[in-house]
Amino acid sequence: MKQYSILFFLLLISIGSFALDVNKSFGIKNFGEDEKMYQQYVGQTIDLLLTDSVALWKKYGVKNILKYKGSSFTIQKIDVIKSEKWFDGIPNHLKINVVENGGKNNITIKASLDFNLKGFSPLDWLPIRLTQAFEEHRRELDKFKHEQIGKIIEVPGVRDQYKVIDAYDDRNIKIRNTRTNQTINCYYLEAEDRIFEFAEKQKLRFSLSSVERPKDTSIRYGEAITTQEDGIYKYLYSDSIVKIVIFGHEKGFHFVLENLMRNSIKVIWNESAFVGVNGITSKIVHSGVKYSEMGNNQPPTVIIGGAKLIDSVIPVDNVEYDNTENDWITNPILSFQDLTDNLGEVRLMLPIQVKDVVNEYIFTFKVTNDYMLPVQDI
Repeated sequence: MKQYSILFFLLLISIGSFALDVNKSFGIKNFGEDEKMYQQYVGQTIDLLLTDSVALWKKYGVKNILKYKGSSFTIQKIDVIKSEKWFDGIPNHLKINVVENGGKNNITIKASLDFNLKGFSPLDWLPIRLTQAFEEHRRELDKFKHEQIGKIIEVPGVRDQYKVIDAYDDRNIKIRNTRTNQTINCYYLEAEDRIFEFAEKQKLRFSLSSVERPKDTSIRYGEAITTQEDGIYKYLYSDSIVKIVIFGHEKGFHFVLENLMRNSIKVIWNESAFVGVNGITSKIVHSGVKYSEMGNNQPPTVIIGGAKLIDSVIPVDNVEYDNTENDWITNPILSFQDLTDNLGEVRLMLPIQVKDVVNEYIFTFKVTNDYMLPVQDI
């Protein structure tokens, strides 16, 4: 008997995914053996779902299921049958008597009471549905499809657009990349997260195009040298005063500045500036300065002869206090809404004082869009 129990349980599980997806009209309540609770369904109209095999329908007590195709039935009576013996393969079970609407056929459907999962009614495992509830469910699905199908989804920082091409009654949707035709299935509220997970994401590239330097310095290397480390483009520039390795990122610049002279030099932060692609200039703030104090005086940094300064700078205008997060946030140098290839130029000016002379070094970067491919495939 134990082997038969396991076999029947597996048969129920084999239709479980279908039942859970479609047959939600019974409220997903487990009334157990309380016969009175099942009487609320007496008199209601049901449809028989013919997606299950003839063999499975026989397990439910219906032998000629195909002849009822297109028919609806009314529930006349529901009984709870308790027995230690197996009755046609099912022990303790619900006995559901239904009559064909507009016809003379009466059939009995059985649902086991011994293999219930917590929270589920025995009726939920059956391939039947309440007609009225299903029609309401179908109207909701039609509305959901109307709202979703054809919608264009754009995610900041993602190269492509995605179009919703299908929607399902579990609130999942299918979206398609309008450029590559790649499709993703996901829950509709998680679409943007899934797109960002798998799509080509925007990555700003800052290419050093020129360095304006004091005219009286001797040039050791001429043009800047480009290197790449871990996907980051870095630029080395050197003259008789300094050697600098600098690179840009979405919010600012990192650099290593080396003093090539015997005398000490100073970086004059109060006179440093950033110019965005829109031509608007902004003061900068460097590492170690509290955002709450970035409007105050920033003392110069002294670099003694042969020493290096490792630092980062960001435009002051891009820093703001977020009252919702109760914290300071740094906005990107450029908006991720702009996905054109060439975004323009930005400039960073670092004044370096040698003795009493201030030398202005202006680094001009061309900003373009690179795209980072996802690490994993769908």
